[in-house]
Amino acid sequence: MQDQWDNPEFARYWDQAALIRNPIRAEQIEILVSLIADLYQKGTHILDLGIGSGQIEELLFARRPESVVVGIDASRAMLDLAQERLTSYKAQCTLIQHDLATLQECTLPTATYQLAFSVQTLHHLTYEEQQAVFRFVAQTLAPGGIFLLIDRVEIKPEPFGALYLSMWNHLTASQDTENAFFEELRQKEDHPMPLEQLLKGLQEAGFQTSCLHLYLHRAFVAGIKPAQ
Repeated sequence: MQDQWDNPEFARYWDQAALIRNPIRAEQIEILVSLIADLYQKGTHILDLGIGSGQIEELLFARRPESVVVGIDASRAMLDLAQERLTSYKAQCTLIQHDLATLQECTLPTATYQLAFSVQTLHHLTYEEQQAVFRFVAQTLAPGGIFLLIDRVEIKPEPFGALYLSMWNHLTASQDTENAFFEELRQKEDHPMPLEQLLKGLQEAGFQTSCLHLYLHRAFVAGIKPAQ
């Protein structure tokens, strides 16, 4: 099924169903919110690339109500849901509609950005566009700033297809066939990178990198901008 981010009905469906068939997402978001809550420095801004419907901000503000977020998304339908969800935090959450494929043309509010994150969004961009995003984040973050990235990574049917399928069926309590599992990924026409390429791309943008959590085709990586 093709993702229809500009369709309000699809956006609301996704908002309600995003965690149902993807338990990896729920676990990694829990880790992400915990890390941000621990690391956030009062008085700084957090940049969210692909804020979507604001689910993560809702969790974050419950933990750190003083945090300030700038969220960017290309979809008006998703931003409308975020605005609805985060009504109580209008003063602390700036929503910007902008295509991440041309992020270098986006003007952010002037602030010190100590943290940035993106959740399962950048794989929608081409490799070159993803690399441009990495450079933008590296330029935006203050020295010592941290970029937390959760995203799909590329996996191929051979030679580990049967293992990948078994893991997916275990996670989702489903009985997908190997062809169905990989065909669903292909139909999305996305551009996930192999993990090694993802880490290399972040390094080339100027980050020191580490993979914090990897489960099947969902990686949670961190990039730290050198302090000097």
